Amino acid sequence: MVASAVHAEFSGGAVEMPNVREGILAMLHRHGTLTLDEVAARMPTVSWSQIFLAVDGLSRAGMIWMAKNLRREYCVALNGPRTERDTMCEASAAARGSVA
Repeated sequence: MVASAVHAEFSGGAVEMPNVREGILAMLHRHGTLTLDEVAARMPTVSWSQIFLAVDGLSRAGMIWMAKNLRREYCVALNGPRTERDTMCEASAAARGSVA
């Protein structure tokens, strides 16, 4: 699913939680590591609480990981091989001892 399709999917009305999780996974497949702010910006009709609940569930299921970057923003990414951006986010979190 491309970013425009994800945006279109979340641009109107109430959104069910499985769709939020699927949308987040699709964004991470397409874009790699994103901050929670970037996820929220791509899902304008989804509340912060829905996004956080979906990210929490995906993290607990081992499908994604989450860590803070140097700017104290939470990064989320798919579990699997790490990219340079993932490594930078993890390194800043590890320096503070807070990899989630």
